[in-house]
Amino acid sequence: MMIYIPKIIILMVMLLNFNNVYSQMLNRERIVSILNEGHQMDQAPRYIIDSLMRAGENDGNKYYEAILKMNHNDSLNQKTILPLIDSIYELQIYDLDSTSYNTCWEIIQHSPNEVLSKYYDFVNNLLKKGLIPRSSYMAYIDRVEVESSRPQLYGYQFHRFTNGAVTQYPLLKGYKKRWEKMGLEYSENNLIPSEYKANLKDKICIDRKQFAIIGLIENHFSDSDVNNISITINGTNKINIDSNGLFKMVVKKKDLPLVIYFTIAGRSKSFTVEKVQDKSFIMLNCIFSDNTIDIMKE
Repeated sequence: MMIYIPKIIILMVMLLNFNNVYSQMLNRERIVSILNEGHQMDQAPRYIIDSLMRAGENDGNKYYEAILKMNHNDSLNQKTILPLIDSIYELQIYDLDSTSYNTCWEIIQHSPNEVLSKYYDFVNNLLKKGLIPRSSYMAYIDRVEVESSRPQLYGYQFHRFTNGAVTQYPLLKGYKKRWEKMGLEYSENNLIPSEYKANLKDKICIDRKQFAIIGLIENHFSDSDVNNISITINGTNKINIDSNGLFKMVVKKKDLPLVIYFTIAGRSKSFTVEKVQDKSFIMLNCIFSDNTIDIMKE
């Protein structure tokens, strides 16, 4: 007599056997070793970039090779480490050392937006189990928001323009209360990385109904300085440009779209800021030269 066994039961048994075998293959020492290699790859080019920033280096060409290496290493880590993180999460492996879990956070943190969002539950578990610092979790949440062009909640994310000027991505109002809910006291001095402090400009705080526009003027016009460049909204409201070429403005979302006019030596170019659902800011890089005015989204 043939005994009928439902296919779903067979599949479950196969999966259980696979997980047991895979769990044995992924012994703790091997996991830690792989994650340590991933950490070295993640941090090595970033150490070079940070050292250049601490030295006050503003020549973008000197960053180029390190940035290429950073992007290459991030791509390799995403291919090799993310599947390992999947296994750690699925098999509920929570008895590694803290450095290993911090590496998991690093690899996720330096991945594209779709990867960041995918691992929300995993990062949240690491926080609940005390395996990563609260500051790491907060930086992760801010990264998820910023990558979706929404204001950050805590203030951990910064943007460095090509001329060395640094700005905080827009902050959602009420951030100090959110720090308190995390059991921490907001400290701007400790929050800002040391390599950013010298060039950091005032932050922008917005609410859910506002939209921030942040940009950099790169002036390569031979006979003019940044003070001779005019920026206006809809041809009327003039926007200030600081000595580093940075400009910032906050408008109401309901007033979008709007047109920004950039003018120098009788030449002008317009850029339309569109209203996009669930977007709260835009970063612009504006390059002025004798022949062209180029306005690009960062």
